[in-house]
Order: sequence, then C-alpha cells, then structure tokens
Amino acid sequence: MTTTGRLRVLGSRDVDGALDVEDVDTLLTRLRPGAARTDPLLVVAPAAQAERARRTLSLARAGAPGATGVVHASTLPPLARAALLEAVSELPSSFSAGQLLVACEAIERATIAGAVLGSLTRLAQPAPRMAQHLASWWPPNRFIVLTHPHPQIVRGATGLEQLHLPPTGAPLAFRSTTSDVASHVVVEQLAVRLTGRGTSVVEAPEESRERWGTVRFSEFCAVPLDVSGIVHDALAAATPCRSCGAPVVWPSCRFCHSRGGPSDAEAAEAAESAESAAPLAFDPTARGER
Repeated sequence: MTTTGRLRVLGSRDVDGALDVEDVDTLLTRLRPGAARTDPLLVVAPAAQAERARRTLSLARAGAPGATGVVHASTLPPLARAALLEAVSELPSSFSAGQLLVACEAIERATIAGAVLGSLTRLAQPAPRMAQHLASWWPPNRFIVLTHPHPQIVRGATGLEQLHLPPTGAPLAFRSTTSDVASHVVVEQLAVRLTGRGTSVVEAPEESRERWGTVRFSEFCAVPLDVSGIVHDALAAATPCRSCGAPVVWPSCRFCHSRGGPSDAEAAEAAESAESAAPLAFDPTARGER
C-alpha cells in the first residue's frame, strides 16, 4: 500500500503547515487568506510526488485568485526532509518565497542523509550491486546506505571508512530513528565520526518504511547546526530575475520561468561597451562590390 505523500507550505504564517499531497480543499482554504499577497508561496514535496503536488497547487490556485506558488521537489529521505523543513521554518519571517527556495536548496545540498539497512532486496535508490543484494539475504549483515550528498552503499561498520563524506567544517546536528541493536551500533559509530558524539534518537516518519523497503532500518541525517552562513552565501550568489525580481541561481526563474541572463539595463550597457571597444567587423559600403 502506497503511503499518502505530504507537502509543506512555506512563505506565510497564514498558510504555513503540512497536508496530504492531493488535499486540494485544505490547501485552497490555507491559500485564501494569502490570496491578496503579492509574494508567492513555497511548497516543499517529495521528488517522487512533485507532479502531484504541482497539480494540487494548480487546482487550489484556481480557487484562490492572486495566490501564487512554486513546488520544490526534495530528493531527501523522509527524516532528512523533516530536518530540512525545520531549518527552513526557522529562517527570518521576512524571507520571500524566492529566498526560501534558494535557502532550501542550499541546506539540502549540505545535508548528509541515509539509513542503515538489514536488507537491500527492495531498495530502489541507490540501486545495490548484485553482490550486495545477495549478501543482504543473511540477517546479521547491516549496510550503510547514503543518499546525500552522494549515493553510496557499504557493508556495516567495517565499511565505514570507505564512505566518501564531505569535510564537516561546521558543527552538525545528527539524528536517527529507533532501530534494532545491530543497526544502532553502526549509526552510533557514524554519528561519532561526523560529530564527535552520539546520535539523537527520534521516531521514524510514516514514509520511511516504504522509502527503504524493509522494517529493518535506522534512518539518519546530519544537518548543520547553524545554517546562516550557508544561506548567506547562497543568496549572495543569486541574481534578481529580470522579469519578476525573484532571486535566481538556475538557468531559468522557478517562479515566472523567464530565462536567466542579465537585466535589460545590464545587457544594454554591455552591448554599448562592446561596440565602442571592438573594431568594425566589416565595411557596409563594400557589400555591393562583390
């Protein structure tokens, strides 16, 4: 049975909250108080259900004229996605949806996420090798499955040193879900390697079992304790969209879909400078001499 997905609406205290990914009526109710807002809203949904979330948002916006929004398709596993939303929710309330989106993607890139599994037989992403798949048939085995920042699978504590982890300059907040003793031992060792201390144990999100394809798992994630530096650098690298003004760090604006590039004034100034500096490429009067 497929678990109903959840999406999260950010960008306004009036409409903030989580709801089912196909719950148009509730989203419409939450959009209406913000219908007169000029700022769009940010909707965060699992990547696998992003299209359903976009459809829900589109239907809800039809009943709340003036309300606009964009969907961020998060590829993080459930526990890490929850930690991401906590971090984004603590950002200044003055942030626009565009700033929240830039910050959201920057924090997601800095997140370390995965799980310790007792079985790989139903794991879809990252796909295990055949040898790993066969080895997981023997119950004592445990595998560290890393999804972020780069997909990796190694065997238990013995493969811990084989994990390619990013340098952790900033302190990390490490949390994991409840698990059996064998998985907990591996998670604790990983937590110590990343943070120098043990893990904080929390309940697993509803979607976790389906995500990992087994009941023998301990999901984990590590998010920077202070994301202000990451967010500052990400916003500093963004440029205003020439059409709607939203911060853009992608080839095109996520809000108005305008292609990236310099503003009209910048383009005109660059063209004028190039024209005055470059030599004449051809003589127009010579065209008729051929």
